[in-house]
Amino acid sequence: MDKQIPGGVQPDDDIGGAILRSLRRILHKVSEHSRLLARSGGLTVPQFLCLRAISASPAGELPVVRVAEIVQLSPPTVSRIMDRLEKAGYVRRERRSDDRRKVSLSITQSGKDRLAALPSPLHERFVQRLNSLDATKRAAIFLALDELVSMLGASDIDAAPVLMPGVDPRGEAVLEETGEAEERAE
Repeated sequence: MDKQIPGGVQPDDDIGGAILRSLRRILHKVSEHSRLLARSGGLTVPQFLCLRAISASPAGELPVVRVAEIVQLSPPTVSRIMDRLEKAGYVRRERRSDDRRKVSLSITQSGKDRLAALPSPLHERFVQRLNSLDATKRAAIFLALDELVSMLGASDIDAAPVLMPGVDPRGEAVLEETGEAEERAE
């Protein structure tokens, strides 16, 4: 009996095609989850992550630079995201009384309500499932993916540990409109 590779691929099948189909499925799932988040809460994944970072702050407020560090996006990108969140009434910007140059961000009650109504991010569910695997299997997955990244010439791309479409490789521009990222990808 022929040995079968997981996913129904036979060893003599076109493994390259099978790997590309798997990558496409992953990309499709990330895009699908992003659309779900936008439909269910009117937020993009980066907006959700920024809102959650502010909400999780023990002080109840954070400066833009700290939010950018937490979500691993550039401060100008986070500043643009904050413009949209403030306009939607989810965050409030306030100049600090001790240093008027610094602006603190805090979440509004409307922002808390919106956040509570949203599904958990795909990357968090992925990490939970990944952590349930034994260490050898996790290492094998990492090594295989690292090799794919190298083969695709993407080793020099800095990426946050988050599954989200719509951020360019430098993290400088966020595609905020649902579907815009898909249009560019096609």
